Amino acid sequence: MEVTNILLSDTLFYNNEQVLSYKINYPQFITNKCTNFIEKLNNYYKENALIFEKYCRDTLFPEAVELYKYSKENNYPIIPYEAVMNYSITYLTDCYISLYFDKYIYTGGAHGNTKRSSDTWDLYKGCRMQLSDFFPHNPNFKKDIITFIINDISERLKDPNLQGTFFDTYKQDVNNTFNEDNFYMTPTGIIAFFQQYDIAPYSSGIQEFLIPYCS
Repeated sequence: MEVTNILLSDTLFYNNEQVLSYKINYPQFITNKCTNFIEKLNNYYKENALIFEKYCRDTLFPEAVELYKYSKENNYPIIPYEAVMNYSITYLTDCYISLYFDKYIYTGGAHGNTKRSSDTWDLYKGCRMQLSDFFPHNPNFKKDIITFIINDISERLKDPNLQGTFFDTYKQDVNNTFNEDNFYMTPTGIIAFFQQYDIAPYSSGIQEFLIPYCS
């Protein structure tokens, strides 16, 4: 299977000054197997990219213009908005595709924010895989994964250099924010991830936990 990257990008101006730029990457898959479903996937990712582009142009751009006007009126520096969507394919075979997307949006302030989403597809069944599909004989898989993650964090925090990389309330936070949709496949196991600020400060980034297939 081959993958082609498609890029949508533009820089938008107001009064001849840049107020917004965006770069949106999305994949298109090429294969002679499962062609009908692959076509649906390609259309799905194209449509998602176009929706995000529309959001940039119809929502972020007017907001950026208002910030520009406010900054001009108050002699503040002009800080353009920025939007970026990238993806990473983490597992790719003739049977499965797994990938995640990171959407980064900067609207001023100290830093922007990144939101991650993920998809895992069973090409022969023609459907999205759920986390429960990997634990068909374990009705308590969610509880077991949460326990695994909490234990993993506890082990990491034994390293003095990693103190402060998670909130002190990480045990409660993991229980409260664990999302069964936030996972993707890799060759060695499943990665469960948490959004920024879910269980750790912004500086720690998006937290990921490898759950080996043998688990």
